Amino acid sequence: IYSKYLLKRAKSLHDQGIELASGMAVLSAHESAEMLMRVVTDHLGVNPPREFMDFWKIVSDKTQAEPPHKGAMDRLNSLRVGFKHKGNLPNRAVVIDLLPSVAAFCEEVTQKFLGLNYEEVSLADLILNSEAREKAKEAEKAISGGDTGAALLALGIAFDGLYKEAREKQGSILIQQSHWDRLDYVHAGEKYDRELAAVLKLDK
Repeated sequence: IYSKYLLKRAKSLHDQGIELASGMAVLSAHESAEMLMRVVTDHLGVNPPREFMDFWKIVSDKTQAEPPHKGAMDRLNSLRVGFKHKGNLPNRAVVIDLLPSVAAFCEEVTQKFLGLNYEEVSLADLILNSEAREKAKEAEKAISGGDTGAALLALGIAFDGLYKEAREKQGSILIQQSHWDRLDYVHAGEKYDRELAAVLKLDK
């Protein structure tokens, strides 16, 4: 999950189109790969690599299968060292070429050594309540498909489920949710609330 977040951050930074952002994108992409390497070595029951490029030998010694994209990841590591320790800003075109390789590394390593689909890993996986977790994932799919209304509806149902569960477990510690907190009562609220609901195209 953290690796995926860091990789998304790397892409977002790079899209800013300025030199320093490309350098920061390299750092974030490197951290993304490093985080995933740690997960893999933990899963395999071996010590994490002391040096970034040691990962390939450690994993292949344990599994007899070498992780992919070694050359591209070596270039990423060199860019990171150059930027972080020597102050050399990476060439933006080089970073453009490398980021898809980092994404491919993460996807293939996750599938090959963890048996998971990297693209399907989500912060929603941290939600313990199974019904709320599925609704949160449903919301992710809806928002990626451009359906904001369906996404908000699914998130609302997830929230209600979590709130109910917490209220049952914690009792009076939680303040009871009032009808004023509900969006379906927004027509009784301030003019700003009504205008906001209209802009977001939210019905009852």
